[in-house]
Order: sequence, then C-alpha cells, then structure tokens
Amino acid sequence: MGTIKKTEKLEHLGIVEIKGGDSAEFLQGQMTQDIYSIKDSEATLTSILNPQGRIISTAFVFKWGESFILMVSNEVLDKLISWLSRFILRSEVEITKLEDSIFGLNQENAKKLCNILNVETNDISFESDESCLKTIEADDERAFLIGKSENLLDDLSISTLTTKDWKMSDINAGIPIIYGENIEKFIPQMVNLDLINGISFSKGCYTGQEIVARVQHKGKVKQRMFRITGKASNKKIDSGSAIFFADTKVGTVIESLEDNGYINALGVINNDASKKELSVEGIKITIK
Repeated sequence: MGTIKKTEKLEHLGIVEIKGGDSAEFLQGQMTQDIYSIKDSEATLTSILNPQGRIISTAFVFKWGESFILMVSNEVLDKLISWLSRFILRSEVEITKLEDSIFGLNQENAKKLCNILNVETNDISFESDESCLKTIEADDERAFLIGKSENLLDDLSISTLTTKDWKMSDINAGIPIIYGENIEKFIPQMVNLDLINGISFSKGCYTGQEIVARVQHKGKVKQRMFRITGKASNKKIDSGSAIFFADTKVGTVIESLEDNGYINALGVINNDASKKELSVEGIKITIK
C-alpha cells in the first residue's frame, strides 16, 4: 500500500459515540444501514441523510462495547452531531464527540497486533475498555484501531498506514468520504453506496428513506461515482471541485489525491457524460 510510517494517526477522521438504552433504535431511524445486521468484528459503511435524501455524512459504523461508533470526516463531525441531536427528543440517547486516537492498519499489521496481544480471533478484531480493532467490510485489507491513548502502539513493533495511503485505499476501493464541501449534495446511490452494502432496502423507515427507495424502484440513477485519474499540475484538486465537459459542469470531485505526478480521485459524474473528454481545473481526466 505504499510507504508506511510508524504510528501516524488518521487526523482527517473523527469519532461520534452514540450510547444509551435507545441508541440502536435511534440509529436505525437515522441511517441507511441496518443496525441489526452489523457484525461485531467489522466497520460497515452507512450514510445519514436529510429529509430530501441528500447525504449529510457517510460513515463507518460499528459496535464498541455498549456503544455505537460513527467514524466520519472531521469536516462534517460537528454538523453531524448537531443534526442527530435534534432527533433525540425523549429517547435515552447520548451523542458525544470522542477524542480517541485513530490508527489505520493493513491486514498484516492487524494480524500481528492480535498476535502480540495474544488475542484469539479468526476475524482480526478485538475490543477492550481502552482500545478496539475493527476490519472494514468494504475493504478487508485494512482495519481501524481506536485507542484512548495516542501512545497505544509506542512499545509495539506495529506500523500504521499514513493518511495519504489510507485515502488512496479509499479511492481504490471506491469508498466515498463526504467532506465539508459536499454536505447535502448527493443521494446515496450517486456515491455507489447501493453497490457496496451501504444501504439496506429491507429495514424500516429512516430520514430520507422515501427518496432512496423511490430512486431504487425506478432503477434510474442519472449520476454515479467513478474513479478518475489525470496528470498533476500546479492546481490543487479539492473535494467539491467541479468536473467539466467543455464549459458545462457534469460532475463533482468527492476525494482527490496527488501521487507520483498523477491525480487519483473519485468523482460523481453524469452518466451521459462519463465517456466524454472531461476536465477538472483545466486538467484532462480519464475515467478508470
């Protein structure tokens, strides 16, 4: 997965903890994933929507003890907490921003950590009061390690993935992370959540569900997320940057990363424009 630097935290991600006697029922009514289908060992993709079916945040959701954890972009974390809090009403639910450290491990180092800690597991996961390790359902080559201490790995011969390598793996796996510029721009199918088990179509109602179900029933998604590449230039490609065909905007960048003189990115693009000559910030791009 490229260069590995020891014990680098994933600073671009933040943690929302949801706990309380009604937390499972509460989350079930606010996200596209089925809370009752989540495996104990995995972090599963989901999204939280506004009533118009537009994504406020994508998230990795998983269990940690009696709590549910949402791993999201730091750029949307505060807005997400504010949004979810308005639905608590009289429910026994507490929503908190955690300051725990987040590390990314490849499969080799995740297995190695389990061996060092003498964890007997077949699914490369563990949890304690101080830390937990979860694999990613949509990319089983990686795992999250969350710890109360940022020095969790200091005395262990475990290397973590750099933020750059982590983001590159997201791009390669087609995992859409919603950053600040893209809040409330897309419905889940536009970022392919229906293709990577980020939506349950059999669960009960949730905020925005009517829109998601209608789009799925019609079978027509006019925009989809594609992986795109191009030669790097002196212009930075940010999340939210417009994708053009000639002078017409036909898409939006979800995430972009420059590596070895090339741009690697995910972008939501009009299907009818996906085979045309496209550009971002004047840079010609190719859909892979």
